[in-house]
Amino acid sequence: MDSLKLNTYLRSFNYRLLLIQDPLIWWKEHQTNFPILARMAFNIFLIPAMSSEVERVFLAAKRLITDKRNYLGAEVVEASKC
Repeated sequence: MDSLKLNTYLRSFNYRLLLIQDPLIWWKEHQTNFPILARMAFNIFLIPAMSSEVERVFLAAKRLITDKRNYLGAEVVEASKC
C-alpha cells in the first residue's frame, strides 16, 4: 500500500512543483495524500541548518591557534586534529 502512495506521488510530480515558494506549506497541504512522505519531509525540515559539530571544530581550532601560535600552517593544524 505504501508503494502505491509513493507511485501516486511520483506520478503527480511535475515541474510546477519547482516553483513552490514554501515547501513546508506544500507538505502541510498534501500530508493527507502522502502521510509517510510528509512525515519524512517534516523530519528533514527539523534538522538544523548548522550543527554543533561545526561549532565544536571551530572552537577546538581557536584553542589550538592562539595569538602566540598564529603562524601554524594548515598541515600542522590538520595533523594535530587527526
